[in-house]
Amino acid sequence: MHPLVESYVRKMEAEAAMKGSYRNKIGVNEIEFLEQVWGPEFEYRFEGLTAEFPFKDYQGKSRFADFVYVRGSLKLLVEVDDFTTHANPKHITVAEFSDHQSRQNDLILAGWIILRFTTYQIKHFSMVCRRQLKQAIGMWWVNTQAENPYQGENRANMYRSRLIQLAIRENRPIRTSDVARTLQISRTAAKHWLDRFTEEGIFTPIEGTRKITGYQLNTPNKKPDLP
Repeated sequence: MHPLVESYVRKMEAEAAMKGSYRNKIGVNEIEFLEQVWGPEFEYRFEGLTAEFPFKDYQGKSRFADFVYVRGSLKLLVEVDDFTTHANPKHITVAEFSDHQSRQNDLILAGWIILRFTTYQIKHFSMVCRRQLKQAIGMWWVNTQAENPYQGENRANMYRSRLIQLAIRENRPIRTSDVARTLQISRTAAKHWLDRFTEEGIFTPIEGTRKITGYQLNTPNKKPDLP
């Protein structure tokens, strides 16, 4: 197990035990999600991610979600589904299956973005899971943050200042991963801001053999060369 995953699991299990929750152990399938999907995609940073998250449905019944990720107004819920438990009619009744669907509908109506990954997908198609995870966070950002011009401009001013400071401090071209880590946003959102500030003439992209490898801060008297 990756040491940062192990540290996160211990922390979540200790917090659940202190609260007296009977769901105080993270299963092997959920650990596989942390190892193969979330960890590699977010450089093993787990701020905002809670495992075995307890909540009550509209009937007051106690429920648990495998993972929830909350940052600002973003509410993302991730479920890891095992075929035996969730799809095999030998192990799940019609009533239980219907209850699962009702629970999911309630969550969607309460404003949650829901992603469901099977254990097979996580083990054999982890890159697809990672892409969908990024897209979910990016979709939320586009549909909410980008729609409010006043909020967006305030955010742009703050991000512009922080990225200029970052580039000066690092004294090298900054990467998408640097921006994501510094601003605590997804790589999709980080790429958006770097593209925007490039269009403003603040940064110049450094082209590698196949893709952009970094963004160089322009000096005050230098604009990027036009093609």
